[in-house]
Amino acid sequence: MAGNGATGRDTEDNTPGADDDTAVGSVRAPRRRLRRWVWTLIAIILVPSLLWLAWWGWALTRPAPDAPPGAGAVTTEEYPWVVAIGYPEGAPDDAPSAKGCMGALVEPDVVVTAGHCLGHTAPEGMEVIVGRSDLRTEDGEIFGVADTWAHPDRAEDDSNYPLRGLVQRLQWPKADIGLVLLEEELPHETIPLANGDDVPSTEGEQGVLFGYRVAPDDAPVLWQQPAPIVEDETCRERMNSTVSPAPLALWGVGYDPDSYLCAGVDETALRVGGTDSGGPLVLDGQVVGVMAWGVGMDRTNPEYLTRVTTYAGDIEDQIEVWSSDGS
Repeated sequence: MAGNGATGRDTEDNTPGADDDTAVGSVRAPRRRLRRWVWTLIAIILVPSLLWLAWWGWALTRPAPDAPPGAGAVTTEEYPWVVAIGYPEGAPDDAPSAKGCMGALVEPDVVVTAGHCLGHTAPEGMEVIVGRSDLRTEDGEIFGVADTWAHPDRAEDDSNYPLRGLVQRLQWPKADIGLVLLEEELPHETIPLANGDDVPSTEGEQGVLFGYRVAPDDAPVLWQQPAPIVEDETCRERMNSTVSPAPLALWGVGYDPDSYLCAGVDETALRVGGTDSGGPLVLDGQVVGVMAWGVGMDRTNPEYLTRVTTYAGDIEDQIEVWSSDGS
């Protein structure tokens, strides 16, 4: 029995290269695991990003709602206090009159507009266009800007953080309102701001919103559109339930009735373009709202405007500062 070479002891594998193969395998295994983790991580980031881009692209290319009944073209002869704000150095080459925002002449040398229209361009890089009903023309006059003022509460409102909309409700910055001081006083009709001493009724009333992006073919021509002012509770419900790809909001957007009012909903939804920020909402001959923002994929949602009466005192104070400085 012993002659068969079995000794009862474990035999040793002396095959050439066996130890080397084992060593190589022990190195390759962690590398394979690392590659799997890398590809998993790429998939986790890339797939949601591609879906978000597709979502955003779809939202951007959706047609705007039709202009509401009663909307139509008007002229700056009828409404000489409606102005366009241009950014000649930063506007796209195809932007008519380099318009980036709108405003209303509330003093001979002061325009009210949205706060987010200010601060990204120095005053010398801005201009105010008066008397131009069709931005494709050279009608009217262009005036230089001496100074700007954005309400400080907007800059200080930093309650949002990156990607907050993924995990909780967004809070839109408050006080989206500001002023533009012109280099000279204009001999044009102005329009008063609504203030705390003489506040017109708003909820349920029908105001008029002005814009250059209302025409069905998006022609850059001044239009007015009836703008029914919506009850605050409806404004809150629609924003709390909205979803949006940009800004990313999966859990809705907060609504602050002290800072904002909203207008146009469902069959009276408004047609507003991006460069119509700052457009005035007029009720009883006063500016009661300044076009600020619209969020969500539902084109029947309201548009949100800064509530002028909340900030009328601060605006008057800033105008007085400029007057005292001799600006």
